[in-house]
Amino acid sequence: MERIDGSPIFISDGTRAWDFTGPADRPRVGPLGRVIYLGPSQFLLQQRSTAEWAGNEFAQPTGPVETVEFAGRKCWTVRLAPPEDKPYPLRIWVDVESGFILGDRIDEVGIGSQFVELAVGEPIDEALFAWDGPAYTTEEYQKLLEDESRALRHEHVQWFTDQVASTPLTVRALLDFTPEDVRIADNGGFDTSSRRTFLGRRPRSDEGWAPMWRVTHYVWSTQDWDWAAGAFDTELDDAAILELQQSLHPGDPVDRGRRVAVRRDYLRGTD
Repeated sequence: MERIDGSPIFISDGTRAWDFTGPADRPRVGPLGRVIYLGPSQFLLQQRSTAEWAGNEFAQPTGPVETVEFAGRKCWTVRLAPPEDKPYPLRIWVDVESGFILGDRIDEVGIGSQFVELAVGEPIDEALFAWDGPAYTTEEYQKLLEDESRALRHEHVQWFTDQVASTPLTVRALLDFTPEDVRIADNGGFDTSSRRTFLGRRPRSDEGWAPMWRVTHYVWSTQDWDWAAGAFDTELDDAAILELQQSLHPGDPVDRGRRVAVRRDYLRGTD
């Protein structure tokens, strides 16, 4: 595929593919199944697989197949039933000689695409279907996009810092630990949860209690119990934990308090 000026849009030799539509200074290269063309007239330029014709996405005829002339070629035409979430059928024109789809159209809204000049069987230089210039692998291209996105986010955050507020925007917010669900153990321990919070206790042990919660949380101990509290999308500070402790066991001495931060499925404790 080329633009009017001859610059490439998409090239494939049937095994590899080169995509020139991205923002990079060179194309992305990879196996044809991983690098595909997505853009105008993509359904004409990428023929549908057998599996797609077996489904219900514009795959089943709504009436008879007719033979007509289209784009200067002898073609079959038929309307295909839409899926449940789309209102109108799709008409296609299939070249009788090559089996290639030459056009598609939704008659009710006048939307479609088609070939306007077509040549079948002419000799073509095989070099057209390969690119010998520099290219990014899929992994290199993905890293490039991530780096660009990270740099753009940093630029926007810096703009906010310079133009709006240069100090951290931290406020206190109400967090309700009142349980919606309580699981009680025979030894007096329990686990509770609500939409945003976790709270629990176990009989005090020498090693303390380290719940396997996938949220950052606090653990501490009183004379008889090991406690833990945590919340989704919220950083509990020392003042919040102190307030919670006074509600749970007012006046009881507290020791072994620490914050447990969660990082990628493992726990790391910090005093």
